[in-house]
Amino acid sequence: MGASATRQVQVSIDQNQLAITIPAALHALGWQFIQSSPTSYDAAVKTNWLSWGENIAINFSQPGWLQITSRCAFPLQLIDWGKNNKNIDNLLAHLPTVM
Repeated sequence: MGASATRQVQVSIDQNQLAITIPAALHALGWQFIQSSPTSYDAAVKTNWLSWGENIAINFSQPGWLQITSRCAFPLQLIDWGKNNKNIDNLLAHLPTVM
């Protein structure tokens, strides 16, 4: 299984507001994404010189909480050089009204 990072963050806005705020942040980051359910999004970060790309799962089904998981797209990549945590940090930086 490839390298990954997961973070749960307590949020101050409701699920309806998250459903609007999250896609705006993903769009601003330039990540491709789909809404996989009413309370979750899946995004992809393109391949670059640091990695083969990452897949990001965002879930806000539990009221008051946001869970973000960033996982290397290449399943045999064991070291991510901090890229997964950086993806989570970048997404959270684009969600300032959430915290």
